[in-house]
Amino acid sequence: MEFMNFFWEILINFTIIICGGTILITFVAANYYKKTTSEMAFVRTGAGGNVVVCDGGALVLPLFQEVTWVKLGVQKVDVSVDHKDCFITKDRIRIDMNCSFYLKVEAEIGQILAAARTIGVKFFDRNQFSELLGPKLKSSIKNIINTTDFEEITCNSAEFEEKLNDMLNGFMTMNGLTLESVDLLKVVPTPVNKLSASSPFEMKVINNMTRQIETLKLEKKKMECESQIAIFKEGQKTSEIVLENNPLFKKRVV
Repeated sequence: MEFMNFFWEILINFTIIICGGTILITFVAANYYKKTTSEMAFVRTGAGGNVVVCDGGALVLPLFQEVTWVKLGVQKVDVSVDHKDCFITKDRIRIDMNCSFYLKVEAEIGQILAAARTIGVKFFDRNQFSELLGPKLKSSIKNIINTTDFEEITCNSAEFEEKLNDMLNGFMTMNGLTLESVDLLKVVPTPVNKLSASSPFEMKVINNMTRQIETLKLEKKKMECESQIAIFKEGQKTSEIVLENNPLFKKRVV
């Protein structure tokens, strides 16, 4: 009898321990186990060192460990250049430009860790993300524009994007980013009336742009005249053929 009581006491205590442990594990898992999604990863820092989780989950102990989430989806950064910015091409044309950069963090440990260190929570605020990266992107655009003719920029956007990619490679690596693509939404000469005639430097730009505009106008006029002459000559040839094939014309000639 005493053995049975002892046995039941052990069984009850064991059951309590099992149930308590299950409840404790469930509570910890529900509150402190973090799981990633297809477009999210995180870096756990603190006790145990840095752990990058991009496909699965990990236990995060409060007070001892912290989590920095990182977006893996494509992020868009818009860069706008207007007459207030000093963006002048190699052939001395001041330009206005709007372009969009599409950036992303690849699902790789190195990139996720770098992005968490340098960008962190700014991923989740588009304005902060743009403010962080915008100045560097704008500076890179300016450097390329200063060494490129206007026609090269407008006619060969693929080469312009390649130059940007090469120039931004180190910066992107440092921030754990990859440049997916660049869209040039607008590339036009700055209107002359937006420039300041009181600045000697801008006066040079105005004079240069005015000369180029006049040259383009003359070229356009020349092309129009050549087109009209070609049309007139073609009309003359057609008239001569019609007259030659006309019997009345042949009789008169005879």
